[in-house]
Amino acid sequence: MTEALILPLLLSPKKATLLMPDPSKWPSSAMASGHLPVVFTQRHSYALQDYGIGFAGTPVMPLEHMVQLASPGAVGFFGLDTEINRRFGISNQSAASFIRQRSATMMPWRQRHLSSSYDLGVLTFRPASVAAAGIRRVSAILAGRGFRPALIACDHTASLAHLSGILEGSGDTVSYVYFDAHFDLGYLGEIEGCHNGNFVDRVLHMERVRAVINVGGRAWTTFAPVYADLPKFSCVPGG
Repeated sequence: MTEALILPLLLSPKKATLLMPDPSKWPSSAMASGHLPVVFTQRHSYALQDYGIGFAGTPVMPLEHMVQLASPGAVGFFGLDTEINRRFGISNQSAASFIRQRSATMMPWRQRHLSSSYDLGVLTFRPASVAAAGIRRVSAILAGRGFRPALIACDHTASLAHLSGILEGSGDTVSYVYFDAHFDLGYLGEIEGCHNGNFVDRVLHMERVRAVINVGGRAWTTFAPVYADLPKFSCVPGG
């Protein structure tokens, strides 16, 4: 069984760039199934990524190379700069690139605690529906080969696509742990559709998710009676 810690918050030649095909030319069947071209940009014009250093100080490596060279258990960091479906909070567009640049100096920590890890780049998919399918595809590829996919994204809805890919690739059951002052279950004042305020309800109803654990819940909404005694759901309250 797999313990998946999902944080919604991923050696090529110097300045390597993987160009994105025109999404209008992708077949509709491929987009529906999530079998999309896996396309990253790995180049930053002003950051350590130009020198092969990525998320958390990891070496930058194309996905196809990691699949061929890395051992099971290795961590594959990848990012997404597109908001999937935000209904609450301030936009974090391009958050992955920002974190990628700022965390590159973590190399000493990474070498001690996370030696087998790689930066695959930042996904360049647009629009949001295609970006979500891209996340799922990459996560499925990594999980299916015994790697640990680590997504750095913008709004929390990206976690749903990430988890779906892990479940698709691994075939295991998982526990979903997330850090948030809110539960994001959406049982109070529901807004139509799946968004960053209710996506955890979808996670809770996934058959192979055996537990959903919130860490840090402290907003006034978390005390509503509707959230008491939910099957599979628990909370470690915040201060």
